[in-house]
Amino acid sequence: MARLGGRTALWIFWFISTVISVLFMIVGLITFVNLTNVQWNEEAGDLGAQLNGALAACFMAPVLVAVLDLSAMLILAKKTYALSGTGLSYGFLTASYLWAAIFLLLTGTTLTSVKHWTAAFEQSLLWTDSNTREFTAATVLAFLSVGGYLAMFGVLLGCHRSVKAGQMTMDEVEDRIRTLPMSDVSHQASPGPQAWSNGV
Repeated sequence: MARLGGRTALWIFWFISTVISVLFMIVGLITFVNLTNVQWNEEAGDLGAQLNGALAACFMAPVLVAVLDLSAMLILAKKTYALSGTGLSYGFLTASYLWAAIFLLLTGTTLTSVKHWTAAFEQSLLWTDSNTREFTAATVLAFLSVGGYLAMFGVLLGCHRSVKAGQMTMDEVEDRIRTLPMSDVSHQASPGPQAWSNGV
């Protein structure tokens, strides 16, 4: 029951944090395109030339989010199905959520620092009220993603023991192999010492 609860908590928090981060990824890329249009607009003047930091944040953060969310799904799926315990991949995933949260915090801070420029951008024909709302949404979602990733980091730490306790023993591996059809068993690795002793 404990191992089921631990894995269930991981999937629940992964789903919540992923929904928030995917929304940020979408709005962040839209904001990146909007800022690119402003940067190349001569009417923006010197402000457009100072958008490199915001542009980098709006592009790199969604890429980071996409890679982390996909990697987390694959690693958690493997841990859930194979019952392989924690291992290196689990530790890497835990650390990744922490530094991703820090990166998203910097992203939100960067966008906040240039938020007051949107009033000047609205004087350009290429920036509208809708663009300002998208910019604000990207900033808010960046900070919400920080909270989601920190929560996921905490859950990964808290569920470490239950995931490790769910690691399959040799007897459980042999029982799973015995339940497979003979055609599948032939493709499995050679049985353990206990299986050989039973055969003798």
